[in-house]
This record gives sequence, C-alpha cells and structure tokens, in this order.
Amino acid sequence: MKGFFSVDGPLYRFVETFWNLIKLNFCWLVTGAPLIAAGYLCASISQLLAVVLTLIGAGFLGVSTVTAFYVLQKMVDNREGYIFKMFFREWKKNLKVGYPMGFINAIAIWAIFMDFQLYNAVTDPNDKIRYFFLAGGIILSIVGYFTFVYAYPLAGRYDNTWFACIKNSSRIVSRYFGRTMLMTLVIAFEIAIFIWNQFLMVIGALIAPVTVMYTISGMSMYMFREIEKGINSGDDGKVNISATN
Repeated sequence: MKGFFSVDGPLYRFVETFWNLIKLNFCWLVTGAPLIAAGYLCASISQLLAVVLTLIGAGFLGVSTVTAFYVLQKMVDNREGYIFKMFFREWKKNLKVGYPMGFINAIAIWAIFMDFQLYNAVTDPNDKIRYFFLAGGIILSIVGYFTFVYAYPLAGRYDNTWFACIKNSSRIVSRYFGRTMLMTLVIAFEIAIFIWNQFLMVIGALIAPVTVMYTISGMSMYMFREIEKGINSGDDGKVNISATN
C-alpha cells in the first residue's frame, strides 16, 4: 500500500499524467484555436473573413498539434520535462512543417463538410446525385483520416518535410492496417466516453483532444520503433524517416 501512494507509485504517476494532459491541452487550445474561434464568430458578419481567419487559424492549429505530439511522445517515453517550457520552445520550431499540414487538413475537412451539406441540400430521395455526395463525403473522410492519422506524430518525432510526413502516414497505415484499425476503435471508445454525460463532457473539455493524441502517440511509437529497427538493419526501404528529435 505504501508503494501505491509513493512518488514512484501508480497513483502519483496517474495524477501527474492527468495534470500534464490538462496543461498540454491548454497550450494546444491557446496557440491553435483563437483564430478559428474568431472565424466562427465572424461568420454572421462576413463569410469571406470567417473563411480567411479559419484557414489561417487552422495552420497554427497544425503547428500546435505537431508540437503536442512531440510532448506526448516524450511522455510515453517518460522523458517529459516542464510542459509549458517544452511546448512553447518546440512550437516555434514546428512552424515550417506544421502550418502547411494544418492548412491542408482544414481544406480536406471543408471538402468533406461540403459533400455532406450538398447531400442534405438535395431533398428528393430519388435524385441519385444525393447519394453521390454522400459517398464522396464518406470516402474523403476515410482517405483523410488515413492520410493524416500518423502525419502529425511523424512530424513531432522526426525531422522531415510536411509532404514526406503525409506520404509516410499513408504507407504506415498500409503496413500496419490491423493495428491502425484497433487504434481507431480505441479512439472511438474514448470519444464515446467523453460524450456519455455532462460531467464527462466537462472532463473532455479539459483533456479529450490530447487524450486522443496520447493514444495515437502510445500506439504509433511501437510502429515507429519497428520501422527504425528495419531501417537500421537495411530491411525497410519504403518509409523515409529522418533522425528523431
């Protein structure tokens, strides 16, 4: 019992991790969400201004997401330091790779949103074009998810271009499809828990985004290490990964 409550015990580690996730979620929101929120608030004034602010903000959210994955991967390895200091130090370094990824990600989400909007706009159930939009939205959602699911953690762990991170993400999904689907089920379960009731929604507001990213970080690290071993032994020539950060 004494070991359970000690500094090295599981209870202390759980509380420490929970508190670090709250701090990291705060950093992620503060650096990534303000312009997107401003775009949403400006929608009733000017649609063009809302779109411009949202797209600019999405780029910064991409930078924040790459940086959050960097910190979370350190947490997975039990090598995290001061969360605030580490986050803001790395945030500036990730502008070059994170901004284009966030911007492209936002355009992809907008395309998916428009497909479903067009599906709902066609009210005639006999109009086949309606189901074309529905199929397009579903296909784009699947492709977009597989394209970006490992792109951000790759950018957080390795020094590489944004294009290489996106390309490598798709290749990793292809190679580890079973593990990716298992991870997707775990993420879906976490989201279901956070929206289960109002109390859990409050908890979700504090840690939900980074909890999902933490899950992706933990499960993807096994794949990254396997790939690194393959590259070091000369067995893997498909995924181009540079040195770790």
